[in-house]
Amino acid sequence: ARRVGFADLPYQSAARPGMPVYPSRPPAQLGSGVAVAAVSPDFAPGVLLATGRPFDVAIAGRGFLAVALPHGEIAYTRDGCLAVAADGHLVHAGSGYPLADEIVIPEEAAAVTLRPDGRVMVSLPDGVTEAGRIQLYHFANPEGLVARGQNLWLAGEQAGTPQVAPPGEEGMGKLVPGMLEASNVDLATEMVALLLAHRAYQLNAKSVLVGDEMWALANELRR
Repeated sequence: ARRVGFADLPYQSAARPGMPVYPSRPPAQLGSGVAVAAVSPDFAPGVLLATGRPFDVAIAGRGFLAVALPHGEIAYTRDGCLAVAADGHLVHAGSGYPLADEIVIPEEAAAVTLRPDGRVMVSLPDGVTEAGRIQLYHFANPEGLVARGQNLWLAGEQAGTPQVAPPGEEGMGKLVPGMLEASNVDLATEMVALLLAHRAYQLNAKSVLVGDEMWALANELRR
């Protein structure tokens, strides 16, 4: 989901030459309206949906997965739809980029299990072994992340330095295998907000019309 932040535009004094304004303290002012100041992401948790796929994993709590981009950059995501690439790397399925933790699944692995603590266990002919461990990343200001697309986010200057820890430790959330996090957009809330914005627009338009009629009446009185 996204949140829109607004800021009011500069004000100017209403007591200007030619303006019939009654003296007041503080002096009357006229606003210039408002403008969109920022559109920030809302990382509130969404509903967890069961998929049954072995490489799907949801994050219950705070934290992001890290994805390695081609030119050495690191992107972050809460999209836990993972897959195994042709070279065995565990990758983010939506973009095809590997996880920054560089987890490689051996070709001879008969089964792969993702555990809530981030460990990736593989069943080999000689037994079960750990192929690697998924780490979670958290930012002091997640709203400072910059959207890249494909459910990936880049660390902007306002996000801060990422804190790294295994799932379930140092305040990080746990991994929930076999599930994915759905969108946190609440349709009912968005519809109510849309109706409120529509009513507010109608009210403002009506106030402008009434103001014009009052100025027209004042001009007629002066004549």
